Amino acid sequence: MEYFTKQAEIIKIQSWWRSVCVNTTSRLINSLLLNGLTITYCKAITFESLLTLLRQRYMITITKKCLDKFKYLSSIFHEIEVVIERKTARLFLASYLIAFKKEYVFDNPNGELEVLLFDSANVLINAFEKICVKLSIGECFHNIDKELTQSLYIVFIDYLDKFKKWQSFDEIKLIGRIKHVLFALLEAKANLSPDDFNSIEIRDRIDKLRMKLVQIGGENADAEFEEYSSRLLYARSIKRI
Repeated sequence: MEYFTKQAEIIKIQSWWRSVCVNTTSRLINSLLLNGLTITYCKAITFESLLTLLRQRYMITITKKCLDKFKYLSSIFHEIEVVIERKTARLFLASYLIAFKKEYVFDNPNGELEVLLFDSANVLINAFEKICVKLSIGECFHNIDKELTQSLYIVFIDYLDKFKKWQSFDEIKLIGRIKHVLFALLEAKANLSPDDFNSIEIRDRIDKLRMKLVQIGGENADAEFEEYSSRLLYARSIKRI
């Protein structure tokens, strides 16, 4: 008799704990949706408004908590392990800009990497919102279509992989543009006297761009620029002889 009493108490505690988890998850998801992270709202607002929304600290914090919650539930029901960092939450939020405001994000929206990233972002967002809607009305995670919940982090990882490939290629293009501008400024500076006001202004712009170059491309990119500038100055000095 004592055994059955204890079992009944355990069942009661488990039932209470599940209700707490459901209520907590539901409040968390509703907070995210009510603050504007829905497909309909993000599509409707301007790029500037969406960018402001996604950069809000509370939005990043709530999103990370939601992803953490999904990660915890996925580890229990699907044995899926994913590391969720604050940076990961920011990358996830970036998918809304990519999916709904791609003309502001991509230089070439029809590029191969851009199209793959755009499609991946849309798949991720749609899967995420479907789960959120079900959880927001109190449905339990394990009662949601297993194929949907199990695929969430598969498509998330796919999105992160495509984002990294696009970002790397985009950084290469940006480095090339910065170098092009730096080379033009260097040539302009070489034609001016050191005391010329324009020369001082150009030198300031060169310093700022070189800092940006190091930030994006690392010391190697700056070393390449240094080598080029040395060769250019040497060539100009030879011409003056």
